[in-house]
Amino acid sequence: MFEQGRAEWPRASLDRAIFEDYVRERASEDGDPSSLRAAELFLACACAHADPHALAAFDECYLVHVPLFLKGMSADERFVDDVRQQVRERLFVAGKIRQYSGRGALPAWLRVVTLRVALNLKEADDRPHDDVEDLLPGAVIDPELAVIQHRYGEEFRLALREALAGLDAEDRSMLRLHYVDGLNIDKIGVVLQVSRATIGRRMIKVRESLFDETRRLLTARLKATPEELDSILRVVRSGLSISLSLLLRESQP
Repeated sequence: MFEQGRAEWPRASLDRAIFEDYVRERASEDGDPSSLRAAELFLACACAHADPHALAAFDECYLVHVPLFLKGMSADERFVDDVRQQVRERLFVAGKIRQYSGRGALPAWLRVVTLRVALNLKEADDRPHDDVEDLLPGAVIDPELAVIQHRYGEEFRLALREALAGLDAEDRSMLRLHYVDGLNIDKIGVVLQVSRATIGRRMIKVRESLFDETRRLLTARLKATPEELDSILRVVRSGLSISLSLLLRESQP
């Protein structure tokens, strides 16, 4: 089985002993692995151990079919991109790829995972959100900022949500990996297959872009004095990380 897998995915790096243990865990009760799909299980095992070539192969050979899996549910490109990114996170960050047993075809198993993620995402989008004030930082000591927080919490939530929706799927995925899953830039780079320095630059750029767009939207919508607007923007700046974490968790499958 190891040789079959290596022949199918020659660029993937996987220790033979690790693969053998992986197979034993998924073999039948009598220890017979003959019913397992060797090449697909090899790739899944390599992905579970974060091999970059295996992750790239999984993207190219399997995740590329996500639009087909969602045919009949949604043709919206943004939705499809969101689903693809969240499937990737679920498999390779949350470790769900280890649940693939090797007994059935990997594409069929992935289709089930994809549809579950898509349904969860649609339910999250349709769910009413009443925790408006929770989106702003809770430990505000300045009484003036506390009043601002209460008065403009709804507008802030809507503006930040709209600014977040304007990002592309990969930037939203990067933010979710950091603010929801707690990954540092090194680990995010492994998942998204880019360098640590690139992730660092993108993180700074995306945060500033979100702040600027949220500020623009609030300025256009609010009938606030310049002093109030300055205070609102101080709340936005100080609470951006907390607010992003809560907003991104709303759509977490």
